[in-house]
Amino acid sequence: MKTTEKTYFFNRSAGGQHDPDYPNIYRVVANHKMAGDRYSSVRTTDVLAYQLKSKFPGIENSTRIFDFANYMGDLFFKVDNSFIKEKSFLLVDDGFVDMFSIELVQGDFNLFKNNLNGVMMTEKTARKYFGTRNPIGETINLKYKSGNVQLVVSVIIKDFSNSSTIQAGLIGKIGTAYPGTNTRQMSGNYITYLKLDPDTNPERLAQKIPVEGDDTFNTTYQLQNIRDSYLHSSQLKDSPPEIKGNLGNLYVFSLVTILLLLVACGNYIILSNICFMSRNKEIAIKKTHGASGRSLFASFLGESVLLSMLSLPFALIISGLFTTVIGKIFNIHLPIGLFLDWRFLMGTIVILVITGVLGGSYNAFYLSSLNPVRLLSNNFLQGEKKYYMSKVLIVFQTISFVVLLFCVSIVFKQIQYGIEKNLGYDKENLISIKSADPQFPKSCEFIKSQLKNEKMVVNFSTASFGLFTKPELILFTNKSNTQGYTGFNVYGVDYNYIETAGFKLVAGRSFSETFHPERDHILINETAAKEFNLIHPIGERIEGKEIIGLVKDFNVSSLKENIPSVMFEWIGDHEVSQILIRTNGDKDAISHIRSLFSTQLHDSPYEISFISDQVGEMYKTDIQFFTLIAVFTVLIILISSMGLFGLSVFMNNQKTKEVAIRKTFGADNRNILAYLIKDYFHVVILSNLIGLPIAFVIMKNWLTKYSFQIDINISIFITVMISSLTIVILTVIYNLFISANTNIIVQLKRD
Repeated sequence: MKTTEKTYFFNRSAGGQHDPDYPNIYRVVANHKMAGDRYSSVRTTDVLAYQLKSKFPGIENSTRIFDFANYMGDLFFKVDNSFIKEKSFLLVDDGFVDMFSIELVQGDFNLFKNNLNGVMMTEKTARKYFGTRNPIGETINLKYKSGNVQLVVSVIIKDFSNSSTIQAGLIGKIGTAYPGTNTRQMSGNYITYLKLDPDTNPERLAQKIPVEGDDTFNTTYQLQNIRDSYLHSSQLKDSPPEIKGNLGNLYVFSLVTILLLLVACGNYIILSNICFMSRNKEIAIKKTHGASGRSLFASFLGESVLLSMLSLPFALIISGLFTTVIGKIFNIHLPIGLFLDWRFLMGTIVILVITGVLGGSYNAFYLSSLNPVRLLSNNFLQGEKKYYMSKVLIVFQTISFVVLLFCVSIVFKQIQYGIEKNLGYDKENLISIKSADPQFPKSCEFIKSQLKNEKMVVNFSTASFGLFTKPELILFTNKSNTQGYTGFNVYGVDYNYIETAGFKLVAGRSFSETFHPERDHILINETAAKEFNLIHPIGERIEGKEIIGLVKDFNVSSLKENIPSVMFEWIGDHEVSQILIRTNGDKDAISHIRSLFSTQLHDSPYEISFISDQVGEMYKTDIQFFTLIAVFTVLIILISSMGLFGLSVFMNNQKTKEVAIRKTFGADNRNILAYLIKDYFHVVILSNLIGLPIAFVIMKNWLTKYSFQIDINISIFITVMISSLTIVILTVIYNLFISANTNIIVQLKRD
């Protein structure tokens, strides 16, 4: 791709760390109160940006962003004769280009501003759509439920960095893709950004914004700095998930990393203690020749820090390798050049120095304080007191991996519970075909006629808002609760949909062609019946529509969320956007169905998938969390095992004569092995007694974010105890076995 023009803007910010103006850019957050219910959202009205800019002189600029893909669902763009699926398509006004740092690669920003159907593309997206040919002036067709829009590529920009608050491959103009986006019709769905004068106080400005509404229903506003929008948005409703981090997970990973560092330092102390203990004669000779305790302390500490610093190249190489692994886990790109950044290098050097000081200070202080006579004494290395520090560190390390083993077990069981739980419908062998194309409903009639003749198809139905599509949220008057209303997720479904999905009917019936048409009938779930305090809901009415069926509660969202009130209404005149198909389990069902309708749907973008795969996708972030915690657990176990193995070698060497004497008095190998294992058995028991209560409290708190959660039963405690004991015994058993089976004469000859 040839570049005809290249301009750089570094005086504005999209959340990048190199722009000097990003501290002055704020996102408007709306705090809503609705009859006692409070929630915060990044969605604001269409006119708020202009109103605030005109009213407050401290605002230099304002802009609006409409997340069209988030509102409409996945979109399809047609290029040549193929469709490309997009999960992100932002609509913006002209202020967007003036406020944020956007690096122009090709084209002209003025063309984008002056052309209502102009569109900006990132370099990556341009390659995906047009390959190597020049994209400027090319057209793409956006096909969705409400129409077909032709867009012209006006600008190619640099890809947004991973750290950018704004993430999009395609950016169009407000009022283009959907005419209502520039009118009151779409009000309440805009993200508003303000650029403030450096002298303007954002808190005082927010207090000056008038409250909208009354005491029962009102909205107040606050300003959130763009730097805080990623890690401090978990409480915000409708904040785009792909650009919303979890501060809690960051704390967890930071604590685990610190724990890993402490375990590594403890391991270093244990192993260096063994090495330094064998240098007693060297230290005694140096002291005899006039070396002071202070000079020896400095010498030993210097050795420790130098050894730690020598590990820097290896640390960078291993970090680079782990970056690739972590990038695959979280499906993000982490540049290797990150490790050559001076801030990262300085931070790493500081950590290495701290590690060297922590790892070497104990041995340096202890050995430099001993007098030469004691150092040369044969009793220097004898007695249990010499192992106290090492044993304390081993207990700490064992506690660490006991806690992490427990946490990993709970996270795994919760994820497994979410995937295997009876969700209130049968997700297996259930296929969904979704499309927002206006021609899709016409194609459905042909598809339905074809499905009737397919042996692998057990059942099928259609819906306007079906499973795993974004349903309509409608408020209905409800005098049974304090709010005075109940919000329903409303699904428009056709005959046979309840049976195809596998929903369970508690009472009444589902929609049937026998009673066609079913316009005045609805089905509700158990939660809705409880909300309306309906003990026998069949025959009751909500907003004039008769309840004909009560559906058992079901989950179509993560188990972190409560089951909402659900209403099924007959599809009627609504446009079809989903076909739901129940197959007989044939593994080639999707490929067969895709080929069956490829001709009929050749000009309609659609998505076909198993519902079970979509259920698994809901737990993607939890699986990532589990994977990373599991990796840290394995690392801590390996590091702890190395220290434990080294200590067992050292302690067994010190007990050779004691073992020989016990053998002389008749102890057999099994008795010797049991005697040697006893110390490690005590370590595991003590570690579990301390670590398991800590882990229980941590995970009990972690589970509170799930509305549906597993029970922490005694079997998990027993499993962790047995696992930790097995790990410790497997680590030391080889050395203990060798010590127990060594010839008595060989043992007595050792110094």
